[in-house]
Amino acid sequence: MFLSTLPASSAPTEVICDGSQSSLPNIASSNILPSPLPPNVTMWDDPHHLHPNTIMMPVSLPPSERERNHESRSHSMSLECTRFGVDQSVSEKESGVTTLIGHTQWVSSVAFSPDRWLIASGSGDQNVKLWNIYTGTCQRDLAGHTKSVRSVAFSPNGTQLASASEDQSIKLWDVSSGECQMTLTGHTGSVTSVAFSPDGSILASGSDDMTVKLWDVSVVQRCTTLVGHTHHVSSVAVSPDGSFIASGSSDLSVKLWDASTGICRATLTGHTNFVSCVAFSPDGSLLASASDDNTVKLWHVSTGMCQTTLTGHINHVSSVAFSPDRFLLASCSWDNVINLWDVSIGAFVTSLRGHTDCVFSLAFSPDGSLLASCSNDMSIKIWNVSPYGGMPLSEGFTKDSQVAIAKWIEV
Repeated sequence: MFLSTLPASSAPTEVICDGSQSSLPNIASSNILPSPLPPNVTMWDDPHHLHPNTIMMPVSLPPSERERNHESRSHSMSLECTRFGVDQSVSEKESGVTTLIGHTQWVSSVAFSPDRWLIASGSGDQNVKLWNIYTGTCQRDLAGHTKSVRSVAFSPNGTQLASASEDQSIKLWDVSSGECQMTLTGHTGSVTSVAFSPDGSILASGSDDMTVKLWDVSVVQRCTTLVGHTHHVSSVAVSPDGSFIASGSSDLSVKLWDASTGICRATLTGHTNFVSCVAFSPDGSLLASASDDNTVKLWHVSTGMCQTTLTGHINHVSSVAFSPDRFLLASCSWDNVINLWDVSIGAFVTSLRGHTDCVFSLAFSPDGSLLASCSNDMSIKIWNVSPYGGMPLSEGFTKDSQVAIAKWIEV
């Protein structure tokens, strides 16, 4: 289904997706999974009971029986965040954290611009804010949604910002002017998550209507709907090479979709509660999933097998994010805590404490030195995580920039 092209004027355009299927643009040609699998094949994460190459067709089970099935199967290595009698957490003062205040409701999502100069935040107050990280001030307030904003994402070139809302719409904003360029409608439930493809031509969205939509936001507008989840879709992510779309759902599963054909290549099971977030590692080899079962799982994208289960949070894990060098993973939770993990050895590194309520979303800066978090306490915090990996704050910036960030982040 093709939709009208963008007009030359700057007036916002409404693009409607009626839910029909259409062929996808070829945004990637490589396949990560070893061979095409039937659309409904489930790849279980249990290496003890199944050969790695074994696949099983899904069986519909009543919820109670399905939960018992999950609990009865053993999984791969489970790592606990153990203190060994020593407090390994890091306070705000120790980390050199700055708190941004301005939203009047819970803050649901944060994202860094590709050049690291801006942070975008979406909130229950229905607004999107753009913050200058060197001054710590709100640079723009983007208003237009009529219900809570659930997700924000910058385009790869940093010129556009996408926002998803409970008003069932997605808005595309011009970052330089703050003007709404386009409104995408077609979901029949709250839009929970948005993510751009690496070339910026495709925007993936997930919704409470149980679908994933792929929007062509280039010159010709086109929308494809991916159907397969049996409950709300809470999160979407696009692999670094653009070949796969990952989606996490309240149906307890993670799905890997072929971005070129829209076919579901694998369904990853193992979580025992809602999957709240999915994120690809920068090299595309791993997929992290966060869940209301208080755990984070790391999956091998090439095989669909669960590599590691990270345990340590004492409440729902709401978001995960990889550092740009892929060696550090951050997770945040309704326990008000952010945990940092060393992906290379599967070890707990430290906890960041400072939020006074549930932490909902995380984002690393492009150089990996900063970590942004947002919370039900209506704040955004910017943590200096350079001691744990990533470029030191002093590298890659002019003298004026170094002075500005030194004043803003009190190390």
